[in-house]
Amino acid sequence: NTVYTTGNYTSVWDLGDGNTNTNNQPTFSYASPGTYLIRLVVTGDNGCKDSSSREATLFETPNASFLESANNVCASVVLNFENTSTLNIGKFGSTWRFDNQGVSNLVSPDFQFSGPGTYDVRLVVESEFGCRDTVNRSITILQSPTVDFSSAGFCSQSPVVFTNNTIIPSGTTPTYSWNFNNEANSSIENPSHLFTIPGSKSVTLLAVLDNGCQATVTKSISISPQANASFETVNQACDIVYFNNTTKLAAGTVNYSWNFGDGNVSTAKNPTHNYNASASQNYTARLIASINNACPDTATVQLAIAPNPVCDFTIAEEWVPGHRGFKFTPQNTSYTTYRWSFGDGQISNETSPIYQYRKDGNFSVRLTATNAEGCECSKTITNPVANLSTTNLADGSTVNLFPNPSSDFITLTYELNSSLIDIRIVDFTGKTVKTVNFDNQESVQVQITDLAPGVYFVKSGTSNGVIVTRFVVNR
Repeated sequence: NTVYTTGNYTSVWDLGDGNTNTNNQPTFSYASPGTYLIRLVVTGDNGCKDSSSREATLFETPNASFLESANNVCASVVLNFENTSTLNIGKFGSTWRFDNQGVSNLVSPDFQFSGPGTYDVRLVVESEFGCRDTVNRSITILQSPTVDFSSAGFCSQSPVVFTNNTIIPSGTTPTYSWNFNNEANSSIENPSHLFTIPGSKSVTLLAVLDNGCQATVTKSISISPQANASFETVNQACDIVYFNNTTKLAAGTVNYSWNFGDGNVSTAKNPTHNYNASASQNYTARLIASINNACPDTATVQLAIAPNPVCDFTIAEEWVPGHRGFKFTPQNTSYTTYRWSFGDGQISNETSPIYQYRKDGNFSVRLTATNAEGCECSKTITNPVANLSTTNLADGSTVNLFPNPSSDFITLTYELNSSLIDIRIVDFTGKTVKTVNFDNQESVQVQITDLAPGVYFVKSGTSNGVIVTRFVVNR
């Protein structure tokens, strides 16, 4: 600011650090902060001089710098910005600007950018004396996946199916890592897993992109107990089928639902079903087992059903030498096997046997038959066998003869609606072998010791006709 009225002058500056300058208004950078005595000497062209001195104090300028925890990072990552600025003497403040996303006055802040892109980060540090420094740096934020999944089927005997709903940024390729409650792992995009033990399960999905970005999600699912449905059949080929339920269960109350394939159903545990098939036919029997009406499991069996045989039969008296004989005739004579039990310990495998009982009694006759398909039937009829022989006449008259067979005598009793005229005994050729005298119309005893063993007939002549009664002489 030197004032010189006439002529010219020269300026010499002593900058206080050993340096000089001859500019009228010099600019000079000191190597280090400190207090310097600055002296200006002005000399006119007439040789006159003047001088002025003043002290100047220089403060240190901070050196702005920072480190980010990572660059080329993912949008989901929170970055830490470490302030590495320096100032040897005094303190400084910091102002951060994260592009247009936000600002901070913390020394070393954390910041998460809102999405992928390239952002400018600026740090301004200012000392307490107003000295400041600035540093700028670009940060690149990469795209990250948005991870999510859904699942279906939460039963202990059926795999849970997982659907990967992760959103993948364009231009990237993902890899997946599943963890199923630390029981198993999978790298399939849409896997399934069988949780055999009921209860709460933790499932984690990790998606990693080829740009290095990744994200994860963890969800809890609840696995319910499930029955393992199964069953066996007894007499499977025939009309009546017995179903043996072999379902296995871990816990809970099991509900059963049977469908026999012919329109009939049952909720019994071990049902019996009659298909009433009139011809051979195929059926699909199905069992659905559920615990507490949840998590059903299904088992099916294919059945080839044939109609059962019918074991109806008739019994008719049949002449045989000696005691009473009977002929047994089944309603159907085309079956593969027949087995007759006559109720006295004797059996026969003939289709229509003739059997002679050796004693009196009520005998349970049982027929068991098997058809070509291996189906079996059985039926029992009581057959009374007695020595008493009864013969009726059309007018209602009755003759009873006993005992039959006999070895020494027979007794004839009459309940007649007409008059008894004569009594004759004939053999099987029709020859009269004995004429019986009688004086009683109601009861007559006849000695037969003179008759040889065999079959004979008593002909009782009445005014309304002849009543013929068979008997056997047996010794």
